[in-house]
Parts: sequence; structure tokens; C-alpha cells
Amino acid sequence: LDVDNYADDNSDSTYWCEALSTYGAGDYGTPGEANDDCDNTAPDAYAGADQTVTLGDTVTLDASGSSDTDGDTLTYEWTISTAPSGSSITESDLSDSTSVSPTYDPDVTGDYIWRLKVSDGSDTDKDFVTITVE
Repeated sequence: LDVDNYADDNSDSTYWCEALSTYGAGDYGTPGEANDDCDNTAPDAYAGADQTVTLGDTVTLDASGSSDTDGDTLTYEWTISTAPSGSSITESDLSDSTSVSPTYDPDVTGDYIWRLKVSDGSDTDKDFVTITVE
């Protein structure tokens, strides 16, 4: 397939996307072959509403509001973005950093900002949630 000529002769971007497929560099596949990556819509990550809790409470993070319009299976990854001064909380303190709803026990008062990364296997999206511990 001569990519330059194909691009000039075929202005239908959907068809061109199908031709590119997921082949290695320099091999652009066969025009008309299906390519799920071209039709994929990125997921929508939702890390839940901000929460205010009391020190000693167990916090449950909640990504259950995340979605994917294509219906792809989602994977989750929680990481700590910011922790209050004096805190030793890390991702390893979560019950399961790849769970939809992991839990943890804050160790000091202040704001914990958690980052959620959601993937559908092709694309990702991220969101943040703040947990204020009083």
C-alpha cells in the first residue's frame, strides 16, 4: 500500500483509519480492515465527590461513576497526588490500588488528594478527589 497515494486518493477518514490499523511502523495494513482503536472513545474517569471525614475513620474511594460509552472493560489505578505534611500514606496503604472502591486509614489531619486513572485498554482518562481529614 502506497500510503501517500492512498491518502491523496481516499479522503474518507474512516476508511483511512481502518487502513492504518494497529500494524507496526511502515506496515499500514490493508484498506478496509477493521481497527477497533479508530472507533474507540476514551473512558470518563470519575473519582467521586470530595469527602470530609474524622481522623480514625476508614475512607472509601469510589470510582464507580466512571464509564465507557463503548462498553469496554475498565481498569483502575489510584495514586496519591498530595498528602498532608507528616503523613506517610502511599498507594500501598490502599486495600487495593486497582480496585473500583479501595479503602485506607488516614494517618494525620489535612487534605489527601488522590488521582484516579481509568483505562479501557486503548485510552485513559484521569480525575482527582480530595479527602479532608479533620
